[in-house]
Amino acid sequence: MPNLFVYGTLRTPAGGPEGDTHYHHRIADEIISSRLARLANAALYDFGPYPGIGVADTAVRGEVFEISDDALLAADAVEGHPDFYERRLATVIYDDDTIDEAWVYWAPPGLLSEATVIESGDWFERVRREDGVSIEDRLDEAKARTLRNDESDGEIDITR
Repeated sequence: MPNLFVYGTLRTPAGGPEGDTHYHHRIADEIISSRLARLANAALYDFGPYPGIGVADTAVRGEVFEISDDALLAADAVEGHPDFYERRLATVIYDDDTIDEAWVYWAPPGLLSEATVIESGDWFERVRREDGVSIEDRLDEAKARTLRNDESDGEIDITR
């Protein structure tokens, strides 16, 4: 059975927004086992609704799934292999520092220059952005506006 390193929308849901792992269901029934792992010499890039990886001096966090051949074909379809992402064997390191090989989907190099690097190397820890402002900053701003409204003696403060 093949091993597949997943780092984005194919990962096991972890309580974040549903879109973080919206393709996991395509292979979930064919996962035989799963282990947390990292892929060395790679960087994780944010393309908005999905990530990609490229060669770098950092590491990417993810999971290694032992899957059926049918699940690998389903993952190929999700990733657009071989016409979009390229699937190649690579060395992965499990959390207990054992080493293994797994298939990995690599983003087309031409896309990487247009994307933001996810510094943490973990899709689940990225800063979600909308119009260049992080979602976290927008939430802080909304909370501050709510507090100003509550303190305004019934008048609504619409300033930003």
